[in-house]
Amino acid sequence: MNLAQLIGLGVFPPITLRETLGAKLRRLARAAEINNPLILNPWRNVAAWVTGTAYASGTVVSNAGGWYVATGAGTSGATAPTHTNGQAVTDGAVLWTYLGPAPITADEAGAPSYSSSTSAPSSPNNIAIYPATYPSLYRIYGGYGETVSATNWYPYVGDAKAATREYGQGIRIACVTDSPVITIPVPGGSPAPRVLIDGRYLSMACLPRSASLTYHTLTFAGLRRNRLIEIEGPKDQWAFQGVVINNASMIRPPSTENDIRAVFAGDSLFDGSGYGPWVAGNTVPNRIARWLGWTDPWNLSHGGTGWINDAGASYYTYGQRVAQAVALSPDILVFGCPTNDTGYTAAAVTAAVKAALQAARSAGYLKPIIVLGAWPRNDANVATTEDAVLAGVTQAADPLGLTTFIPLFRAPFLPIVAGSWNNSAFSSIDNSAMAIGGDGTHPAEIGTGILSDYVAREIKRLALPNIR
Repeated sequence: MNLAQLIGLGVFPPITLRETLGAKLRRLARAAEINNPLILNPWRNVAAWVTGTAYASGTVVSNAGGWYVATGAGTSGATAPTHTNGQAVTDGAVLWTYLGPAPITADEAGAPSYSSSTSAPSSPNNIAIYPATYPSLYRIYGGYGETVSATNWYPYVGDAKAATREYGQGIRIACVTDSPVITIPVPGGSPAPRVLIDGRYLSMACLPRSASLTYHTLTFAGLRRNRLIEIEGPKDQWAFQGVVINNASMIRPPSTENDIRAVFAGDSLFDGSGYGPWVAGNTVPNRIARWLGWTDPWNLSHGGTGWINDAGASYYTYGQRVAQAVALSPDILVFGCPTNDTGYTAAAVTAAVKAALQAARSAGYLKPIIVLGAWPRNDANVATTEDAVLAGVTQAADPLGLTTFIPLFRAPFLPIVAGSWNNSAFSSIDNSAMAIGGDGTHPAEIGTGILSDYVAREIKRLALPNIR
């Protein structure tokens, strides 16, 4: 009698092969290389820039073959944006940041039609699925939903300090529905999210923002089928009021089989700043997660913080985030740049890094840890601080061998941001105006992509092959 017959008779239990974490991470990363929202064209084109037009923050327009995002609200001036670096340039009234060459000039085949109204949808497309009433029909990625009314959630990720909630952070809320008409209400005054349909952005732009409750309706042609609908919020506090569907349709949360939870602890490079990102959901953690196929990124970051710096005792340091991060049971833990620690001694930075990494292991966290080097802004202490972080990683002596350091200043070939201050050997190469905003520190919209795309690539190269 062979093994299959013995299993059939119950002599031996069935054999179940479980995918290891390392195998899953590598599989999802390979899939994301050819299929993720950062490389797929959006379904719909964006409108052309027009003078004398009221624009909301996060609006994306086209002009001179490029796409530009508004960094604030206003009525456009007389000078259309044409710049091709990362800086915010005014049209006379509104500041615009360059996103890159326009990937499409017309709507993609199969794109839904779009309309908006301040009037609620009518029958049969008027079944409101409020998250406060039906929370189990949604999945929220990267945070929680705080019920603030009979209809609305405020997405939040945790505490920035004891009893101080961190809202926004690019949290994403998803459902699967076969409704041929889907309406997304955006409460008045709320920063507007972006929408994804089956893993592709509806548009590069956020939904139009309004002072009053606005209903954004998508109508799909063709046969009825299930679609994955994702509502991706901005870095700032926003309100989610669910979706409105057809009265003969079903709705459910997405499956969990390919989930990877990644927790990020960082500063304003992860959190976002007054220099971006302005496109909803375009934070560094979200972009890293997209490139690697991580479905559930949690962004426990706050501007002004670091391994030592607590922004004047206002917020948690990276080390103080460890307990909160470990409690989320992540599959991978990512510590951000020491941008706000460059004023401390190397010995102090090294000690803080070592203590935080050892605290994570002592708390029972047994999975991979990623530690980033220093963002290469024009700061004489960047190299010393990056070396101090590496020393802390080395001295922590991870007993599992699952901690990976990714240098940014001492990146292969050149610092990932190369300017006159750190690139004398190849002075003809300078991407600093593309990568860094007007304050000389924070990444512009393109810089967010430079940082996240590099980190994702190095995680695939340096970390993933060593995870079992």
